Amino acid sequence: MEYIYMFKKLWKYAECDRKKIVAYYILHIISILGVIIQPYAFAMVINTLQENGANLINNVLFWLGIYMVGFAIFNLFHRIARFIERHVAFNVKKRFIVKSYGILQTLPLQWHSENHSGNVIDRLNTAGDSLYYFANMQSNCIEAIMKFIGAAIMLMIISPTISIVAIIFGVIMILITKKMYTVVVPEYRLQNEGFHDVSAALFDYIRNINTIIILKLGELVQKDLSTRLDRISPPY
Repeated sequence: MEYIYMFKKLWKYAECDRKKIVAYYILHIISILGVIIQPYAFAMVINTLQENGANLINNVLFWLGIYMVGFAIFNLFHRIARFIERHVAFNVKKRFIVKSYGILQTLPLQWHSENHSGNVIDRLNTAGDSLYYFANMQSNCIEAIMKFIGAAIMLMIISPTISIVAIIFGVIMILITKKMYTVVVPEYRLQNEGFHDVSAALFDYIRNINTIIILKLGELVQKDLSTRLDRISPPY
């Protein structure tokens, strides 16, 4: 599974920050529990008003208090977790780039002569950015998982049958989404290869910008870059 593969890379380059990953996972889980509590507390307020019991005011205030507690829990723990998460994401990208350069400088000269520097730089930056964005979006992943599980538990309390049906539909949606991704991933890979090619050409043009200006080749270079970019445009 792609998520597991990327998480292994995240864990690998986290190194001394691995404890921070565990910490912000726990903080995010607690924050999402605060989000899940809010609709339940609001529903209980409505239910209490409909019942119109003897302790109406006290019960309404109690559930409103629970709602505010859930709101406070989310904002407090989410902000702290996001601060740690961004810090870890930066460090992971930094270690990836430094270690990748360390590997590149040990490769033989023949390898460097056969692989364009602009192409290699773009590949390194693309991989580093992907790892950074993945590390920086863990809150979204945890939120999606926790909301799905939390909603299933809440529905189970109300109606086990509805909960089971919802879980089945949720699994079907996940499988459909995964299938759609397997269709478009090859296209993304082709696009990435195209952008690597453009980066290689751009690297050469910028490196020789003085010659291009002197010989007035600017328009020709622009047309070439535009042609290269048109080759990788999505087919829709």
